[in-house]
Amino acid sequence: MKVEQEAQVWLYAAEHYRDSLMAIVGDAVASYRRKPGLDSFTRIYKQDVGAVAFAVLERVLPSADLPRTDSSYIPVREQLRSHLIYQVLKRLVEEEAVPVELRDILFSIDLGL
Repeated sequence: MKVEQEAQVWLYAAEHYRDSLMAIVGDAVASYRRKPGLDSFTRIYKQDVGAVAFAVLERVLPSADLPRTDSSYIPVREQLRSHLIYQVLKRLVEEEAVPVELRDILFSIDLGL
């Protein structure tokens, strides 16, 4: 998923869920099962996901035991990041809280496109 699309998902999630976003992201983290093998770190930047989603992610995501010299991003494994965005987007689509473009992105992910 492109960064712009991911940013849209987080912005819609922050707006739609407000105070319950932390519990939703916590449930998504709890349901994550890491696949064996190498998994690169990615950075989630505050300017990409918005202040509300960033604060939630900062509290909920497990610490990677990496020294954080910059508080403008959160280091997270790529598979976990993909899982989180998929779970949040799936829930938003089920509740019809996103535009058609984001719904189509979920369908393309489900189809492996």
